[in-house]
Amino acid sequence: MEVLYQRYYRYVYVLVYRIVRDNVMADDIVQEVFLAVWHKAASYREWRGSVRTWLLTIARHRAIDCVRAAMSRNYQCMSLPGREEQDFPSKEPELWEGAWQQERDATLHYALAQLPMKQREVIGLRYFDGFTDVEIADCLHVPLGTVKGRIRLGLQKMRQLLDRCGLGL
Repeated sequence: MEVLYQRYYRYVYVLVYRIVRDNVMADDIVQEVFLAVWHKAASYREWRGSVRTWLLTIARHRAIDCVRAAMSRNYQCMSLPGREEQDFPSKEPELWEGAWQQERDATLHYALAQLPMKQREVIGLRYFDGFTDVEIADCLHVPLGTVKGRIRLGLQKMRQLLDRCGLGL
C-alpha cells in the first residue's frame, strides 16, 4: 500500500484540490480515497483501466460528493437577509465566471492544437510541465536557440489565433 500511495498520492491530491479548492479538505479526501482502496482492493478490474485511472475515478467521485455535501449544508444553513442585515458580495466566483473560464480554456486548447507539433511540444514542456529552455533542449536533443525559436513562433501563432477568437492577450 505504501508503494501505491507514494506513486499516486500527488496525482490524487492535485485532482482533488482542483475540485474542492481547500488544502485541508483535499488532504482528508485523499486519505479517504486510499482507505477506500485498502478496503476495496479486490474490486479493481484491470480490464476496466489502469490503477491510476481507478484511483482518480474514486478521488473525483469523493471530491464531488464532498463539494455537493458542503453546498447542501450551506444552502440549508443560509438565512434570508432581513432589513437590518447587509448583503455582502460572495467571495465565491460567480457562475458566469466559471463558464467564462471554461470557455477560455477551451479556446486556448483549440489554439494550442492548431500549432505544428514541434511548437506545441516545446510550449507544453515549458508552460504545462515546468521545464526550463535548457532542460527542453537537453530532453529533445536540439539546440537551445531552436527551443527558444519554436516557443517564440508558437506563442506568436497562438496570439494571432486568440485575437481572431476575441481572446486577445
